[in-house]
Amino acid sequence: MPDKRDVTRLLMAVLVVLAAVSCSPTTAADPAIVNTRAGAVRGHVDDEVRVFSAIPYAAPPVGPRRFTEPGPVSPWSETRDATGPGVECPQPGHESDLPQNEDCLLLTVTMPRHTEGKVPVLVWIHGGAFVAGNGVGYDTRKLAAAGGIAVVTFNYRLGTLGFLAARGLSDVIGNYGLLDQEAALRWVQDNIAEFGGDPAQVTIAGQSAGGVSVCDLMASPKAAGLFRSAIMQSAPCQAQAAVATAIRDSTAYAAEVGCPAGPDTASCLRALSIDVLRDSPQFTGIGLPVSPVTGTPELPRLPLNAFVSGAAPPIPVLMGSNANEATVFVAQQYQNGPVPRTVEEYQSALESKYAGRAAELGRRYPLSEFGGNVLAALAAIDTDNSYACPTFAMAEALTGRASVYAYEFADPVAPVEPRYRDAPLPLGASHGSELGYLFDMSRPLNQESAALSALMIRYWTQFVKSGNPNVVGQPEWPRYVPGGAFLRLAPPAPQPEEGFTGSHQCGYWR
Repeated sequence: MPDKRDVTRLLMAVLVVLAAVSCSPTTAADPAIVNTRAGAVRGHVDDEVRVFSAIPYAAPPVGPRRFTEPGPVSPWSETRDATGPGVECPQPGHESDLPQNEDCLLLTVTMPRHTEGKVPVLVWIHGGAFVAGNGVGYDTRKLAAAGGIAVVTFNYRLGTLGFLAARGLSDVIGNYGLLDQEAALRWVQDNIAEFGGDPAQVTIAGQSAGGVSVCDLMASPKAAGLFRSAIMQSAPCQAQAAVATAIRDSTAYAAEVGCPAGPDTASCLRALSIDVLRDSPQFTGIGLPVSPVTGTPELPRLPLNAFVSGAAPPIPVLMGSNANEATVFVAQQYQNGPVPRTVEEYQSALESKYAGRAAELGRRYPLSEFGGNVLAALAAIDTDNSYACPTFAMAEALTGRASVYAYEFADPVAPVEPRYRDAPLPLGASHGSELGYLFDMSRPLNQESAALSALMIRYWTQFVKSGNPNVVGQPEWPRYVPGGAFLRLAPPAPQPEEGFTGSHQCGYWR
């Protein structure tokens, strides 16, 4: 008969094992399952990454929640499938294959397959002029697997549903999409550790309207403490609407869709079908259809003013623009119409857009510098005015209080969408072309461009890890100082380049 002490020791050993199993995180037993605060999710796992998609980060903004601040997620009891493609928020047209649904506040988490400890987190905010786009279309495998970081992408409300600023809808005047972004960041703080990410090491990043969003979040009191560094790509951060302008234009829009100002405006707008609301208001004078609204609790002041005054957090920033931002927009403008070719037609185009500045611009940007191509000259003007010089202004405003690393993406053979291959001007490094170097956008790169892509991924992910993009063995990226060098990202290798302000005539545009 066994000794009682032996039986006791055996029972204690069994209890210890059982306790260890019950206390171990689910991911130790099954890496495809993670317990969020709202419930368990099952994702996809392969040799390189773990991907969890279409996870709700806020309550569906439908019915009485349309035009309100996002609410908390309702918990679920069964393990939720997180392997599907999800949806995108309602928007004009159908650029993607995703279904559009007002219940669209979903995010995707991509993790390296094997990690040691908690890894830094990149939260990517998609662009699309605040009226289009989604978080699903960014394949973040390379960033996560090669860089050893967690990457979160997400949808936020767009257009009318995201930024209509008519009075009486809720306690918020517009800015629903901006508040969605903050809700996604709070979800990251609450849940990313369960996936293996470090909530204390979050970097926000975005391109175009996503980059503008990064500027806005840096200036938003409600976003304070939700991230420790920021990346802004091709971000015209002056694109915000003053509250009075946004209210005026939104009130006019509401009347146009059949909901004039009055006590029933809110119920009228909430009763309309999505199809009626797909086309958004047009906020005056911001260069975009709609945008976040300044002069509000969410965004008290313009980001640039916040940067200059020191109201924004002193965090590391990686920022830049592309050498030929506006070529793709000029190609779109003249895609189906007559192309101006003469000096007279060039001056006429300048006068129609820049009025009294046309003659001066014609002298500063002579056609002879652009091989006589009128569209290339117009694109250079728009690039400098809307992207390069605002980027320079932000770098100047931020440096001194925090580390700033500035770049200009300038690969002259960056791949373009097939519809622009016959454009009437060389596109070069146009708006959005750098995205294919960070994400898998299914645009093949030649050998030199692929090498640049690998370098950029290491720069970006090292910045997420440390607030400094420099990696041993890569060309040095100097910290920006006033009037200093931007890193020129172009084959055969990146190199610091002085004279950014001169080449883009920022003295004139300031």
